[in-house]
Amino acid sequence: MQEGQEVMSNTIKEKDKARHTANSRLKERGRIASPESEKRQEIQEAQESNIKSDLALMCARAKEVGALAAAPILAQDVVLDERVRLKCWVPRCAHYDQNWMCPPHVIPFSEFKEILGKYSHAILIQVEIPVSHSELNEAYGDKDLSELYPTEDYQKKVKTPFKELYPILDKIESLAFSLGYHFVAGLAAGQCQICPKCAYPDPCPIPFRARPSMEALGIDVFETAQRAGLPIDFGVSGKPVCVGLVLVS
Repeated sequence: MQEGQEVMSNTIKEKDKARHTANSRLKERGRIASPESEKRQEIQEAQESNIKSDLALMCARAKEVGALAAAPILAQDVVLDERVRLKCWVPRCAHYDQNWMCPPHVIPFSEFKEILGKYSHAILIQVEIPVSHSELNEAYGDKDLSELYPTEDYQKKVKTPFKELYPILDKIESLAFSLGYHFVAGLAAGQCQICPKCAYPDPCPIPFRARPSMEALGIDVFETAQRAGLPIDFGVSGKPVCVGLVLVS
């Protein structure tokens, strides 16, 4: 009787030992989470839930203050391409080396690429230009941009919406900062358009309001908008938009 009990006891001990060994191996493979890793997982899931909620709040706020559309996007889906910077000087843009927020006065492409890698999310913002592509072609198709740019009609129809993007970016940056995203950074569209004419080469009079554009930093706006679910329509009946981005981390 005693011998049988000893055999049973040894068998139980062997089974416990085998189970412990198996569990240890599974933990090493990540199949069984330790209490500490489970806690970390819960915290991470809660943080991701909070971020999604905060991004939704920011998008809603952007539309409240004048954006046509706003959508969250993973920072890793923001598309960078050196050829975007090439378009600043082939053909050479009139604002190249004439605007503090344009190349070559913004940070290098490689440096921005490294910085972008530290962000987790972004919000793409679109502001409507209230005229169709066909209307633009009909009104301005045979004119040079240098002729159009100073005219009141062109300024009202095309440039004004670009300027309206800046206060939207400001408000979303402020909201994001209040929610704890202290590295939030807004990027505008095209050359900085706050001042009638850039002060370059004199110091910028509004450095805290000026923003570089997505294009100036090498962002492929069209592909990024596509990935955010807000494709840019170049069809004849499509409405032109200017596009901004708010980096959130």
